[in-house]
Amino acid sequence: MFAFRCNRIAPADVFSNTQHVCSSDMSTDLLPVQGATIKEEKQMAMRLWRTEEVGLFDINFDTGERYWSYELRHILGIPRDTPADFHLLLQCVHPEDRRAFYEMAMQAFRPDCPAHKATEFRIMRGDGDAHWVHTERVSIFRSNGARDVVRIVGFVVEIPQPTKHQRSRELVDSFA
Repeated sequence: MFAFRCNRIAPADVFSNTQHVCSSDMSTDLLPVQGATIKEEKQMAMRLWRTEEVGLFDINFDTGERYWSYELRHILGIPRDTPADFHLLLQCVHPEDRRAFYEMAMQAFRPDCPAHKATEFRIMRGDGDAHWVHTERVSIFRSNGARDVVRIVGFVVEIPQPTKHQRSRELVDSFA
């Protein structure tokens, strides 16, 4: 199922370039959130560390294996025994955020895929309310140096509201 080991690290080091978070034969570092200051990164890390609900995902494109943790299913508001499925995930994303989410998810299939991606979007649960989530994704590339993504791994946490960076993007999008 979950094919990589996560080392326990101090919350302040979660976004450090020098700290290995995931170790496997294709390990990678988590990179800082683009545009965030070190202080903002550490505040986010401390907030995530205190969060009880951290949903994990691991998608292996070579084997077809897909893993969603129980916590991720809880965040999405779906039953614990529901299989990991992209179309189901897309249905959970707020309709206004679905196109942007789809574009971000499809980056893994393009040669310009970033090694790290942080994003925020809304999900819809059975209660009918929109809930904001923050997700961090790491792309693991084939070891031959090609920009071919083999796996994506990451986490999702529910947040009370979007960050200042996300709200700025929404303002720009509203004028486009």
